[in-house]
Amino acid sequence: MTDDTHNRSDGPRIDTDRADCDRTVTGGPAGWPDDWPDERPLPDGGSEAASADILLAEDNPNDAEMTRRAFEKGKFLNELHVVGDGVEALAFLRQEGEYADAPRPNIVLLDLEMPRMDGMEVLEELDADDDLAQIPVVVLTSSEAERDVVESYKHNANAYLTKPVGYREFQEIVRQIEEFWFDVVKLPSEE
Repeated sequence: MTDDTHNRSDGPRIDTDRADCDRTVTGGPAGWPDDWPDERPLPDGGSEAASADILLAEDNPNDAEMTRRAFEKGKFLNELHVVGDGVEALAFLRQEGEYADAPRPNIVLLDLEMPRMDGMEVLEELDADDDLAQIPVVVLTSSEAERDVVESYKHNANAYLTKPVGYREFQEIVRQIEEFWFDVVKLPSEE
């Protein structure tokens, strides 16, 4: 279900899942129209309490917090899981150690410049693992080096984005990620 379905007021609206979706709600998060339903739509088009899981591998706490805030202002209900380096990212993805109960993320946002194991090494590991290679990876980094772009795509990154400096620009990048990966693209099921 696209968001124009939630915002249309030109004619009858059929919603077999919920009879109360047309309620007008005010006082939502900043930037939300007052006529949106009280629950954010989900990547699968529903609007119940489930969410999309996103793994953010980012060692900079300021960038991690900026990403979290930008997703909170988004139109989908997302669960952002943050790890600080590539070793933790792989443990999360493989559900090892403290991440044994971690959910399989719908998408990975991966910084390249991290301690212990950098993002390029993570891409190489994911590329070599048939199961994990199915999870979309968006490289979100400050590097504009052409070699990083080429190497990322060589190891099957699905997108390469350079982090903007300002918060508003960063928020727009996150909005575009969210819209494309959870509204436009059909992602594989968690099976």
